[in-house]
Amino acid sequence: MMELSLQQVIEEIALLRFEATLILGSLILLVFGMLSNKEVTFKVIFSVTLLVSLFLVDVRDVGASTTEAVSIDALSGILKILFAFISLWIVFFHSNMRRYEHYFLLLSIVIGSSLMLSANHLLLFYIAIELTSLSSYLITGFSFSRKGYEAAIKYLLFGGVSSAIMIYGVSILYGLSGSLSISEMVVTTQMGPLYHVGMICLVGGLFFKVGLVPYHFWVPSTYQEAPTDGVAILSIVPKIAGFALLHRVLVNFELLSDPMYRQIIAALGIATVLMGTFGALRQDNIKRMIAYGAIAHSGLVLPTLLIQGEQGGLAFIWYVTIYAIMTMAIFMIASMYEDFGIKDVKDMKGIGIQFPIMGTLTLLILIAQIGLPPTAGFTAKFYLFSAIWNEYQASGATIMLIYLIIGLLSVVLALFYYLKIPFHSFLGTAESPYFGDFSIISRSVVTIFTIMVLWIFISPEFLNKIAFNINFIGW
Repeated sequence: MMELSLQQVIEEIALLRFEATLILGSLILLVFGMLSNKEVTFKVIFSVTLLVSLFLVDVRDVGASTTEAVSIDALSGILKILFAFISLWIVFFHSNMRRYEHYFLLLSIVIGSSLMLSANHLLLFYIAIELTSLSSYLITGFSFSRKGYEAAIKYLLFGGVSSAIMIYGVSILYGLSGSLSISEMVVTTQMGPLYHVGMICLVGGLFFKVGLVPYHFWVPSTYQEAPTDGVAILSIVPKIAGFALLHRVLVNFELLSDPMYRQIIAALGIATVLMGTFGALRQDNIKRMIAYGAIAHSGLVLPTLLIQGEQGGLAFIWYVTIYAIMTMAIFMIASMYEDFGIKDVKDMKGIGIQFPIMGTLTLLILIAQIGLPPTAGFTAKFYLFSAIWNEYQASGATIMLIYLIIGLLSVVLALFYYLKIPFHSFLGTAESPYFGDFSIISRSVVTIFTIMVLWIFISPEFLNKIAFNINFIGW
Protein backbone atom coordinates (compact mmCIF):
# COMPACT_ATOMS: atom_id res chain seq x y z
CA MET A 1 0.00 0.00 0.00
CA MET A 2 2.85 2.39 0.86
CA GLU A 3 4.61 1.60 -2.44
CA LEU A 4 1.37 2.17 -4.35
CA SER A 5 0.81 5.53 -2.65
CA LEU A 6 4.39 6.60 -3.35
CA GLN A 7 4.03 5.59 -6.99
CA GLN A 8 0.83 7.64 -7.27
CA VAL A 9 2.58 10.68 -5.78
CA ILE A 10 5.47 10.35 -8.26
CA GLU A 11 3.03 10.06 -11.18
CA GLU A 12 1.07 13.12 -10.05
CA ILE A 13 4.24 15.20 -9.58
CA ALA A 14 5.31 14.24 -13.12
CA LEU A 15 1.95 15.46 -14.41
CA LEU A 16 2.45 18.73 -12.51
CA ARG A 17 5.95 19.49 -13.82
CA PHE A 18 4.78 22.93 -15.02
CA GLU A 19 3.65 23.85 -11.51
CA ALA A 20 6.73 22.22 -9.92
CA THR A 21 8.99 24.40 -12.07
CA LEU A 22 7.11 27.52 -11.00
CA ILE A 23 7.36 26.52 -7.33
CA LEU A 24 11.12 25.94 -7.65
CA GLY A 25 11.54 29.28 -9.42
CA SER A 26 9.54 31.12 -6.77
CA LEU A 27 11.73 29.64 -4.02
CA ILE A 28 14.89 30.70 -5.90
CA LEU A 29 13.35 34.17 -6.23
CA LEU A 30 12.84 34.32 -2.46
CA VAL A 31 16.46 33.37 -1.79
CA PHE A 32 17.89 35.91 -4.24
CA GLY A 33 15.44 38.51 -2.94
CA MET A 34 17.03 38.27 0.49
CA LEU A 35 20.53 38.59 -1.00
CA SER A 36 19.96 41.34 -3.57
CA ASN A 37 17.84 44.47 -3.85
CA LYS A 38 18.14 44.92 -7.63
CA GLU A 39 14.81 44.68 -9.43
CA VAL A 40 16.49 43.49 -12.63
CA THR A 41 17.55 40.33 -10.74
CA PHE A 42 13.97 39.61 -9.73
CA LYS A 43 12.71 40.23 -13.26
CA VAL A 44 15.31 37.89 -14.76
CA ILE A 45 14.47 35.04 -12.34
CA PHE A 46 10.74 35.65 -12.88
CA SER A 47 11.16 35.56 -16.67
CA VAL A 48 13.47 32.54 -16.76
CA THR A 49 11.11 30.58 -14.52
CA LEU A 50 8.17 31.24 -16.82
CA LEU A 51 10.20 30.50 -19.97
CA VAL A 52 11.45 27.17 -18.60
CA SER A 53 7.94 26.21 -17.50
CA LEU A 54 6.65 26.93 -21.01
CA PHE A 55 8.84 24.17 -22.45
CA LEU A 56 7.59 21.66 -19.88
CA VAL A 57 3.93 21.86 -20.90
CA ASP A 58 3.02 18.86 -23.05
CA VAL A 59 0.06 19.49 -25.35
CA ARG A 60 0.93 16.84 -27.93
CA ASP A 61 -1.22 14.20 -26.27
CA VAL A 62 -4.79 15.23 -26.97
CA GLY A 63 -6.08 12.66 -24.52
CA ALA A 64 -6.48 13.08 -20.79
CA SER A 65 -4.38 11.82 -17.91
CA THR A 66 -6.38 11.48 -14.72
CA THR A 67 -5.35 10.27 -11.29
CA GLU A 68 -7.20 10.49 -8.01
CA ALA A 69 -5.88 14.03 -7.39
CA VAL A 70 -4.94 15.42 -10.81
CA SER A 71 -6.62 15.68 -14.20
CA ILE A 72 -4.51 16.84 -17.16
CA ASP A 73 -5.71 17.30 -20.74
CA ALA A 74 -4.74 19.31 -23.80
CA LEU A 75 -7.06 22.19 -22.89
CA SER A 76 -5.39 22.69 -19.51
CA GLY A 77 -2.00 22.55 -21.24
CA ILE A 78 -2.99 25.29 -23.70
CA LEU A 79 -4.28 27.48 -20.88
CA LYS A 80 -1.07 27.01 -18.89
CA ILE A 81 0.93 28.18 -21.91
CA LEU A 82 -1.38 31.19 -22.13
CA PHE A 83 -0.84 31.95 -18.42
CA ALA A 84 2.95 31.82 -18.75
CA PHE A 85 2.97 33.85 -21.99
CA ILE A 86 0.74 36.60 -20.57
CA SER A 87 2.64 36.75 -17.27
CA LEU A 88 5.97 37.20 -19.05
CA TRP A 89 4.92 40.64 -20.30
CA ILE A 90 4.58 41.94 -16.75
CA VAL A 91 8.34 42.62 -16.64
CA PHE A 92 7.88 45.30 -19.33
CA PHE A 93 5.43 47.36 -17.28
CA HIS A 94 6.92 50.73 -16.43
CA SER A 95 6.33 51.06 -12.71
CA ASN A 96 7.93 52.11 -9.48
CA MET A 97 10.54 49.85 -7.92
CA ARG A 98 9.04 46.45 -7.14
CA ARG A 99 10.42 44.28 -4.38
CA TYR A 100 10.97 40.56 -4.81
CA GLU A 101 7.78 39.81 -2.85
CA HIS A 102 5.79 41.36 -5.71
CA TYR A 103 7.16 38.92 -8.30
CA PHE A 104 6.89 36.04 -5.82
CA LEU A 105 3.17 36.76 -5.38
CA LEU A 106 2.68 36.97 -9.15
CA LEU A 107 4.26 33.53 -9.54
CA SER A 108 2.06 32.26 -6.70
CA ILE A 109 -1.04 33.44 -8.55
CA VAL A 110 0.07 31.59 -11.67
CA ILE A 111 0.87 28.44 -9.62
CA GLY A 112 -2.50 28.48 -7.87
CA SER A 113 -4.38 29.13 -11.10
CA SER A 114 -2.54 26.30 -12.88
CA LEU A 115 -3.39 23.92 -10.06
CA MET A 116 -7.03 24.99 -10.40
CA LEU A 117 -6.92 23.75 -14.00
CA SER A 118 -5.64 20.35 -12.88
CA ALA A 119 -7.45 19.82 -9.58
CA ASN A 120 -9.42 16.57 -9.41
CA HIS A 121 -9.37 16.29 -5.63
CA LEU A 122 -11.28 18.45 -3.16
CA LEU A 123 -8.18 19.09 -1.04
CA LEU A 124 -6.07 20.19 -4.03
CA PHE A 125 -9.12 22.10 -5.29
CA TYR A 126 -9.29 24.14 -2.08
CA ILE A 127 -5.52 24.64 -1.72
CA ALA A 128 -5.27 25.93 -5.30
CA ILE A 129 -8.08 28.44 -4.83
CA GLU A 130 -6.73 29.65 -1.49
CA LEU A 131 -3.17 30.03 -2.82
CA THR A 132 -4.50 32.17 -5.66
CA SER A 133 -6.80 34.14 -3.37
CA LEU A 134 -4.28 34.88 -0.62
CA SER A 135 -1.68 36.04 -3.16
CA SER A 136 -4.32 38.24 -4.81
CA TYR A 137 -5.31 39.86 -1.48
CA LEU A 138 -1.69 40.68 -0.71
CA ILE A 139 -0.80 42.05 -4.11
CA THR A 140 -3.83 44.36 -4.06
CA GLY A 141 -2.21 46.29 -1.20
CA PHE A 142 1.14 46.67 -3.00
CA SER A 143 0.28 50.22 -4.06
CA PHE A 144 1.12 51.03 -0.39
CA SER A 145 -1.58 53.70 -0.15
CA ARG A 146 -4.51 54.10 2.20
CA LYS A 147 -7.03 53.36 -0.55
CA GLY A 148 -4.94 50.39 -1.65
CA TYR A 149 -5.04 48.91 1.85
CA GLU A 150 -8.77 49.61 2.00
CA ALA A 151 -9.33 47.77 -1.30
CA ALA A 152 -7.17 44.85 -0.11
CA ILE A 153 -9.14 44.55 3.16
CA LYS A 154 -12.44 44.71 1.26
CA TYR A 155 -11.21 42.04 -1.13
CA LEU A 156 -10.01 39.91 1.80
CA LEU A 157 -13.35 40.17 3.63
CA PHE A 158 -15.41 39.29 0.56
CA GLY A 159 -12.96 36.51 -0.30
CA GLY A 160 -12.92 35.11 3.22
CA VAL A 161 -16.71 34.91 3.38
CA SER A 162 -16.98 33.31 -0.08
CA SER A 163 -14.20 30.85 0.81
CA ALA A 164 -16.01 29.85 4.01
CA ILE A 165 -19.24 29.35 2.06
CA MET A 166 -17.44 27.27 -0.55
CA ILE A 167 -15.63 25.00 1.92
CA TYR A 168 -18.95 24.46 3.71
CA GLY A 169 -20.46 23.33 0.40
CA VAL A 170 -17.47 21.08 -0.24
CA SER A 171 -17.87 19.45 3.18
CA ILE A 172 -21.56 18.76 2.51
CA LEU A 173 -20.83 17.16 -0.85
CA TYR A 174 -18.04 15.08 0.69
CA GLY A 175 -20.40 13.92 3.41
CA LEU A 176 -23.01 12.92 0.84
CA SER A 177 -20.64 11.16 -1.56
CA GLY A 178 -17.94 9.81 0.76
CA SER A 179 -15.25 10.68 -1.79
CA LEU A 180 -12.73 13.50 -2.20
CA SER A 181 -12.10 12.86 -5.89
CA ILE A 182 -14.24 15.16 -8.05
CA SER A 183 -14.46 12.70 -10.94
CA GLU A 184 -15.54 9.89 -8.59
CA MET A 185 -18.06 11.79 -6.47
CA VAL A 186 -21.62 10.59 -7.01
CA VAL A 187 -24.24 13.08 -5.84
CA THR A 188 -27.76 13.46 -7.19
CA THR A 189 -30.83 15.59 -6.57
CA GLN A 190 -32.40 12.56 -4.89
CA MET A 191 -30.16 13.22 -1.87
CA GLY A 192 -32.52 15.99 -0.83
CA PRO A 193 -32.10 19.64 0.22
CA LEU A 194 -28.54 19.15 1.48
CA TYR A 195 -27.43 18.43 -2.08
CA HIS A 196 -28.76 21.78 -3.27
CA VAL A 197 -27.24 23.64 -0.32
CA GLY A 198 -23.83 22.10 -0.95
CA MET A 199 -23.97 22.73 -4.69
CA ILE A 200 -25.08 26.37 -4.34
CA CYS A 201 -22.29 27.04 -1.83
CA LEU A 202 -19.65 25.41 -4.04
CA VAL A 203 -20.72 27.16 -7.26
CA GLY A 204 -21.13 30.45 -5.37
CA GLY A 205 -17.51 30.35 -4.23
CA LEU A 206 -16.36 29.86 -7.82
CA PHE A 207 -18.61 32.74 -8.94
CA PHE A 208 -16.62 34.99 -6.61
CA LYS A 209 -13.34 33.92 -8.19
CA VAL A 210 -14.50 34.90 -11.69
CA GLY A 211 -16.39 38.05 -10.65
CA LEU A 212 -19.95 37.02 -11.51
CA VAL A 213 -23.10 38.55 -10.00
CA PRO A 214 -23.80 38.58 -7.07
CA TYR A 215 -20.12 38.09 -6.09
CA HIS A 216 -18.73 40.97 -8.18
CA PHE A 217 -18.55 43.76 -5.58
CA TRP A 218 -14.81 43.40 -4.97
CA VAL A 219 -13.84 43.93 -8.62
CA PRO A 220 -14.08 47.76 -9.14
CA SER A 221 -12.17 48.85 -6.03
CA THR A 222 -9.54 46.12 -6.44
CA TYR A 223 -8.87 46.99 -10.07
CA GLN A 224 -8.75 50.71 -9.29
CA GLU A 225 -6.34 50.60 -6.35
CA ALA A 226 -4.13 47.55 -6.98
CA PRO A 227 -0.80 48.09 -8.84
CA THR A 228 -1.58 48.06 -12.55
CA ASP A 229 0.89 45.29 -13.36
CA GLY A 230 -0.56 43.18 -10.55
CA VAL A 231 -4.19 43.73 -11.52
CA ALA A 232 -3.33 42.83 -15.13
CA ILE A 233 -2.56 39.30 -13.92
CA LEU A 234 -5.52 39.25 -11.50
CA SER A 235 -7.94 40.09 -14.28
CA ILE A 236 -6.74 37.32 -16.60
CA VAL A 237 -5.10 34.28 -15.01
CA PRO A 238 -7.31 33.46 -11.99
CA LYS A 239 -10.45 34.35 -13.94
CA ILE A 240 -9.75 31.96 -16.82
CA ALA A 241 -8.70 29.21 -14.38
CA GLY A 242 -11.85 29.83 -12.34
CA PHE A 243 -14.06 29.38 -15.41
CA ALA A 244 -12.26 26.15 -16.35
CA LEU A 245 -12.72 24.80 -12.82
CA LEU A 246 -16.35 25.95 -12.76
CA HIS A 247 -16.97 24.01 -15.96
CA ARG A 248 -15.41 20.87 -14.47
CA VAL A 249 -17.76 21.17 -11.49
CA LEU A 250 -20.80 21.72 -13.74
CA VAL A 251 -19.90 18.66 -15.85
CA ASN A 252 -18.88 16.25 -13.08
CA PHE A 253 -21.92 17.04 -10.93
CA GLU A 254 -24.18 16.94 -14.03
CA LEU A 255 -25.59 20.41 -13.40
CA LEU A 256 -25.69 21.12 -17.14
CA SER A 257 -28.33 18.42 -17.55
CA ASP A 258 -30.51 20.01 -14.85
CA PRO A 259 -32.84 22.63 -16.44
CA MET A 260 -33.25 24.51 -13.16
CA TYR A 261 -29.50 25.04 -12.66
CA ARG A 262 -29.02 25.97 -16.33
CA GLN A 263 -31.73 28.60 -16.04
CA ILE A 264 -30.33 30.05 -12.81
CA ILE A 265 -26.73 30.16 -14.06
CA ALA A 266 -27.80 31.73 -17.36
CA ALA A 267 -29.91 34.32 -15.54
CA LEU A 268 -26.96 35.27 -13.30
CA GLY A 269 -24.75 35.50 -16.40
CA ILE A 270 -27.22 37.91 -18.03
CA ALA A 271 -27.33 39.95 -14.82
CA THR A 272 -23.51 40.05 -14.86
CA VAL A 273 -23.42 41.42 -18.41
CA LEU A 274 -25.98 44.10 -17.51
CA MET A 275 -24.22 45.02 -14.26
CA GLY A 276 -20.85 45.37 -15.97
CA THR A 277 -22.23 47.31 -18.93
CA PHE A 278 -24.38 49.82 -17.05
CA GLY A 279 -21.79 50.14 -14.29
CA ALA A 280 -19.11 51.11 -16.82
CA LEU A 281 -21.34 53.81 -18.31
CA ARG A 282 -21.16 55.77 -15.05
CA GLN A 283 -17.38 55.61 -14.60
CA ASP A 284 -14.78 58.32 -15.20
CA ASN A 285 -11.79 56.54 -13.65
CA ILE A 286 -10.06 54.54 -16.40
CA LYS A 287 -9.17 51.45 -14.35
CA ARG A 288 -12.60 51.39 -12.73
CA MET A 289 -14.18 51.51 -16.18
CA ILE A 290 -11.97 48.60 -17.26
CA ALA A 291 -13.09 46.74 -14.12
CA TYR A 292 -16.77 46.99 -15.02
CA GLY A 293 -15.89 46.03 -18.58
CA ALA A 294 -14.17 42.94 -17.16
CA ILE A 295 -17.35 42.07 -15.25
CA ALA A 296 -19.29 42.26 -18.53
CA HIS A 297 -16.67 40.02 -20.18
CA SER A 298 -17.15 37.47 -17.37
CA GLY A 299 -20.84 37.42 -18.13
CA LEU A 300 -20.07 36.79 -21.80
CA VAL A 301 -17.68 33.90 -21.07
CA LEU A 302 -20.26 32.10 -18.89
CA PRO A 303 -22.57 30.87 -21.72
CA THR A 304 -19.67 28.97 -23.29
CA LEU A 305 -19.81 26.70 -20.21
CA LEU A 306 -23.50 26.03 -20.83
CA ILE A 307 -22.96 25.03 -24.47
CA GLN A 308 -22.02 21.37 -24.37
CA GLY A 309 -19.79 19.71 -26.93
CA GLU A 310 -16.96 20.97 -29.06
CA GLN A 311 -18.72 24.18 -30.07
CA GLY A 312 -18.83 25.39 -26.47
CA GLY A 313 -15.18 24.46 -25.94
CA LEU A 314 -14.08 26.27 -29.11
CA ALA A 315 -16.03 29.39 -28.16
CA PHE A 316 -14.41 29.30 -24.71
CA ILE A 317 -10.81 28.97 -25.90
CA TRP A 318 -11.34 31.63 -28.59
CA TYR A 319 -12.88 34.14 -26.20
CA VAL A 320 -10.49 33.75 -23.27
CA THR A 321 -7.37 33.84 -25.48
CA ILE A 322 -8.40 37.06 -27.19
CA TYR A 323 -9.66 38.49 -23.89
CA ALA A 324 -6.24 37.84 -22.32
CA ILE A 325 -4.39 39.67 -25.13
CA MET A 326 -6.80 42.64 -25.10
CA THR A 327 -6.75 42.95 -21.32
CA MET A 328 -2.97 42.85 -21.04
CA ALA A 329 -2.79 45.58 -23.70
CA ILE A 330 -5.38 47.83 -22.05
CA PHE A 331 -3.70 47.60 -18.64
CA MET A 332 -0.29 48.37 -20.12
CA ILE A 333 -1.83 51.44 -21.77
CA ALA A 334 -3.41 52.44 -18.45
CA SER A 335 0.00 52.05 -16.76
CA MET A 336 1.61 54.28 -19.39
CA TYR A 337 -1.01 57.00 -18.88
CA GLU A 338 -0.52 56.78 -15.11
CA ASP A 339 3.09 57.90 -15.67
CA PHE A 340 1.60 61.21 -16.86
CA GLY A 341 -0.67 61.37 -13.81
CA ILE A 342 -3.69 60.47 -15.95
CA LYS A 343 -6.20 58.31 -14.07
CA ASP A 344 -9.54 59.74 -15.21
CA VAL A 345 -11.02 60.08 -18.68
CA LYS A 346 -11.31 63.86 -18.40
CA ASP A 347 -7.56 64.14 -17.80
CA MET A 348 -6.83 62.75 -21.27
CA LYS A 349 -7.86 65.88 -23.17
CA GLY A 350 -5.58 66.42 -26.15
CA ILE A 351 -3.09 63.65 -25.39
CA GLY A 352 -4.01 61.84 -28.61
CA ILE A 353 -3.12 64.96 -30.60
CA GLN A 354 0.24 65.38 -28.86
CA PHE A 355 1.04 61.63 -29.12
CA PRO A 356 -0.86 60.43 -32.23
CA ILE A 357 0.75 56.97 -32.43
CA MET A 358 -0.09 56.18 -28.82
CA GLY A 359 -3.57 57.60 -29.30
CA THR A 360 -4.13 55.37 -32.34
CA LEU A 361 -2.91 52.24 -30.52
CA THR A 362 -5.26 53.04 -27.65
CA LEU A 363 -8.17 53.49 -30.04
CA LEU A 364 -7.55 50.12 -31.72
CA ILE A 365 -7.36 48.26 -28.40
CA LEU A 366 -10.58 49.93 -27.23
CA ILE A 367 -12.29 48.94 -30.49
CA ALA A 368 -11.19 45.37 -29.75
CA GLN A 369 -12.65 45.60 -26.24
CA ILE A 370 -15.97 46.70 -27.71
CA GLY A 371 -15.92 43.88 -30.25
CA LEU A 372 -15.80 45.73 -33.55
CA PRO A 373 -13.85 45.00 -36.76
CA PRO A 374 -11.06 45.02 -37.81
CA THR A 375 -9.96 43.52 -34.49
CA ALA A 376 -9.93 40.08 -32.87
CA GLY A 377 -12.53 41.33 -30.40
CA PHE A 378 -15.07 41.18 -33.21
CA THR A 379 -13.97 37.65 -34.14
CA ALA A 380 -14.31 36.43 -30.54
CA LYS A 381 -17.77 37.91 -30.04
CA PHE A 382 -18.98 36.82 -33.48
CA TYR A 383 -17.96 33.22 -32.70
CA LEU A 384 -19.52 33.47 -29.21
CA PHE A 385 -22.83 34.85 -30.46
CA SER A 386 -22.95 32.27 -33.25
CA ALA A 387 -22.46 29.50 -30.68
CA ILE A 388 -25.24 30.93 -28.47
CA TRP A 389 -27.58 31.16 -31.46
CA ASN A 390 -26.85 27.57 -32.47
CA GLU A 391 -27.48 26.43 -28.90
CA TYR A 392 -30.82 28.27 -28.90
CA GLN A 393 -31.84 26.62 -32.17
CA ALA A 394 -30.81 23.19 -30.91
CA SER A 395 -32.37 23.41 -27.44
CA GLY A 396 -35.14 25.94 -27.92
CA ALA A 397 -34.23 27.48 -24.55
CA THR A 398 -35.60 31.03 -24.46
CA ILE A 399 -32.96 32.04 -21.90
CA MET A 400 -30.24 31.55 -24.54
CA LEU A 401 -32.05 33.88 -26.95
CA ILE A 402 -32.30 36.47 -24.19
CA TYR A 403 -28.58 35.97 -23.51
CA LEU A 404 -27.83 36.65 -27.17
CA ILE A 405 -29.93 39.83 -27.23
CA ILE A 406 -28.33 41.15 -24.02
CA GLY A 407 -24.86 40.33 -25.39
CA LEU A 408 -25.55 42.31 -28.56
CA LEU A 409 -26.92 45.18 -26.48
CA SER A 410 -23.73 45.21 -24.39
CA VAL A 411 -21.67 45.68 -27.55
CA VAL A 412 -23.74 48.71 -28.53
CA LEU A 413 -23.56 50.27 -25.06
CA ALA A 414 -19.80 49.58 -24.86
CA LEU A 415 -19.40 52.20 -27.61
CA PHE A 416 -20.59 54.88 -25.20
CA TYR A 417 -18.09 54.22 -22.42
CA TYR A 418 -14.97 52.88 -24.17
CA LEU A 419 -15.00 55.57 -26.85
CA LYS A 420 -15.11 58.32 -24.24
CA ILE A 421 -11.35 57.86 -23.97
CA PRO A 422 -10.44 58.55 -27.64
CA PHE A 423 -13.12 61.27 -27.76
CA HIS A 424 -11.34 63.26 -25.04
CA SER A 425 -7.83 62.39 -26.23
CA PHE A 426 -8.41 63.44 -29.87
CA LEU A 427 -11.18 66.02 -29.67
CA GLY A 428 -10.50 67.55 -26.27
CA THR A 429 -8.16 70.48 -25.72
CA ALA A 430 -5.45 70.18 -23.09
CA GLU A 431 -4.98 73.13 -20.74
CA SER A 432 -1.21 72.77 -21.12
CA PRO A 433 1.12 70.41 -23.05
CA TYR A 434 2.03 67.08 -21.51
CA PHE A 435 5.67 66.94 -20.48
CA GLY A 436 7.72 63.81 -21.06
CA ASP A 437 7.19 60.88 -23.41
CA PHE A 438 6.12 57.26 -23.35
CA SER A 439 8.96 54.78 -22.94
CA ILE A 440 10.10 53.02 -26.10
CA ILE A 441 9.76 49.59 -24.46
CA SER A 442 6.16 50.21 -23.38
CA ARG A 443 5.19 51.57 -26.78
CA SER A 444 6.81 48.57 -28.47
CA VAL A 445 4.91 46.10 -26.27
CA VAL A 446 1.57 47.82 -26.86
CA THR A 447 2.34 47.83 -30.59
CA ILE A 448 3.00 44.07 -30.49
CA PHE A 449 -0.32 43.42 -28.74
CA THR A 450 -2.16 45.67 -31.18
CA ILE A 451 -0.64 43.86 -34.15
CA MET A 452 -1.70 40.54 -32.60
CA VAL A 453 -5.26 41.81 -32.18
CA LEU A 454 -5.37 42.93 -35.84
CA TRP A 455 -3.59 39.82 -37.13
CA ILE A 456 -5.98 37.39 -35.45
CA PHE A 457 -8.89 39.18 -37.15
CA ILE A 458 -7.22 39.08 -40.58
CA SER A 459 -5.70 35.61 -40.30
CA PRO A 460 -7.35 33.49 -37.57
CA GLU A 461 -6.04 30.19 -38.94
CA PHE A 462 -3.34 29.69 -36.29
CA LEU A 463 -5.83 29.95 -33.43
CA ASN A 464 -8.22 27.70 -35.32
CA LYS A 465 -5.48 25.08 -35.66
CA ILE A 466 -4.79 25.19 -31.93
CA ALA A 467 -8.48 25.03 -31.04
CA PHE A 468 -9.34 22.19 -33.39
CA ASN A 469 -6.39 20.10 -32.15
CA ILE A 470 -7.79 20.18 -28.62
CA ASN A 471 -9.89 17.21 -27.64
CA PHE A 472 -12.62 18.85 -25.57
CA ILE A 473 -13.13 15.86 -23.35
CA GLY A 474 -16.29 16.17 -21.31
CA TRP A 475 -17.12 19.68 -22.58
